[in-house]
Amino acid sequence: MTNVEKIKEIFENYYQRDEIGIEAHKAFVQEQGQLHMKKILDSVPELEGKFGISLPETYKAFLEAGAGFGMSTMDNCDKFYAFDRDIILDWNMMGDVHACVADSFEDVFVFGADYCDSCYFMDVKNKFGFGKESVWKSYRSGFEQIDLELVGNDFVEFLENFAYNKELKTTKPFKPYEPTVEDGEAIVKIIEERARADEKVYQEILEAEKKIDEYVASAKTKVKVIKKKNVNKDQLGIYGNMIIEPFKSKYFDKYPIKSLAIFIYLGFFKVKNNYGYFFKNYEMNGYYQNLSTKNEELFEYFRFIKNITPMFTSKDRFEHNDYVFQDYQNKLGRGTEAVYIIHNDGRPMEEACYVAKDMVDFIRKICEDEPFDLTPIGEIK
Repeated sequence: MTNVEKIKEIFENYYQRDEIGIEAHKAFVQEQGQLHMKKILDSVPELEGKFGISLPETYKAFLEAGAGFGMSTMDNCDKFYAFDRDIILDWNMMGDVHACVADSFEDVFVFGADYCDSCYFMDVKNKFGFGKESVWKSYRSGFEQIDLELVGNDFVEFLENFAYNKELKTTKPFKPYEPTVEDGEAIVKIIEERARADEKVYQEILEAEKKIDEYVASAKTKVKVIKKKNVNKDQLGIYGNMIIEPFKSKYFDKYPIKSLAIFIYLGFFKVKNNYGYFFKNYEMNGYYQNLSTKNEELFEYFRFIKNITPMFTSKDRFEHNDYVFQDYQNKLGRGTEAVYIIHNDGRPMEEACYVAKDMVDFIRKICEDEPFDLTPIGEIK
């Protein structure tokens, strides 16, 4: 039996299984489902050329069978439906296509979704080591490996899972990621190698680290100023609270070397000054697309610290964070290392406040409990 014949049989059994299948078959016929599948099949050469890949034969057999483009489990919400050509082009991040989806979907082929905020993709470049035809389920907003669900070793097995089970059978093959000292050292080495290309930048990094140590040592003599601080690179603490994946993504190249080096050097950083508790934000912009911010413009800046006891009055009583960010593109005109603070409630960038000339100066101010100038930049004459 060919894959096409096997898939047709799967759908025939699925349609006869229960009322859900019967209704699905009626909808498929009424919506001219075979024509829908043929259109996707005809676009396969275009998709393969556009993405620079070869689509799995079992997926092509699914399209060729023309037996149905969706299935439902006992949970009506969990209905798989296949994307058409236009949606496939919109979702995938290979070749010349850049979709508005999370960076984690890069180099996989997203072919469908369901109504439970999940999408389905094939690992066409064997990114996860389970084969180029393996089929996976993930959140539409992006994924971490630990959350990935393997739903079939190939497309036929994936369809069988849907057709013959009341609940979609899935496995989570990846263990939680546990950062190590070696991981952190490898990242520091990458940054040092890039910084050494400009010896001046490298020396500035070393000098900044020295100054930060001095400020922290001095601040530790003050009561209730330092709550938790690790600056010793030999301690696991500097890496234990850090997510490594952002540094492996394409967003790594957009960050300024000096700022990124200081960011890593600080490790888990939490300090209290007269305005609240500041702590380092390891959810770096770009990698976490769903990072909670109501100001879309803020994604264009390097955010590195949050204040969980905000110094601004919020327009929204459910928002409680200030963001400290660096204007490394000099959009606000005070230099590429200038540091600002703004409340995360959707207010315009004109209400951001310039608080320090660079990261080191900012650390000094909070360690020495020096008040910030909270005059919005839009009000400065």
